[in-house]
Amino acid sequence: MEFSTDFIRSLQGRLETDLPPPIYSHSLNVAECAKQIAQRYGYEDTSILEVAGLLHDNCKHFSTEELKEAMSRYRYAPNVWELKTTGVIHARVGALRATYEYGIAHPMVYQAIHQHTTGGKAASSVSRILYAADKISIDRNFNGVDKLRKAVDYGLTRLCFEIASASLLYLVNERKIIVPDTLEFYNELLEELKVGKAL
Repeated sequence: MEFSTDFIRSLQGRLETDLPPPIYSHSLNVAECAKQIAQRYGYEDTSILEVAGLLHDNCKHFSTEELKEAMSRYRYAPNVWELKTTGVIHARVGALRATYEYGIAHPMVYQAIHQHTTGGKAASSVSRILYAADKISIDRNFNGVDKLRKAVDYGLTRLCFEIASASLLYLVNERKIIVPDTLEFYNELLEELKVGKAL
């Protein structure tokens, strides 16, 4: 096991203090959803996903100024598109905070948190599961979420593809910025489905 039960309980206790109640509750739900998705697809060790789920929104409550200060402190240089959306920046900064503030020096946890809002090129299975869990956890109630939840039956690639497609439609309809990572993720998933390499 990558992370012990005692470690995870300790992390939960710290996050309950650190996070606003709605974000903490969402983080618990995402961690549980990620575990369920992983088990559905045959992953035996779900502790990495539980830790990533608990930490994925660790700075979601930060103000724009706090995010900028954190980027400077961690020497993270966002690209021009990331700068235009705090929804992406909180994921990038959150991955760094997981490492430097919470001591989680695990590359798969880092990548999963970094990519949880956008997906990304060469996303690992852990990253894809967290990406999906964040969008379809039990506390989500947006129009169409039930349809996305049913896509779990068709495998991880198809699940992520359906979520990415819905996200792109939403961003276009709302005239919001689409960062390159989101498009790369969609294209990669589409190609995997076309050539039969779906997970």
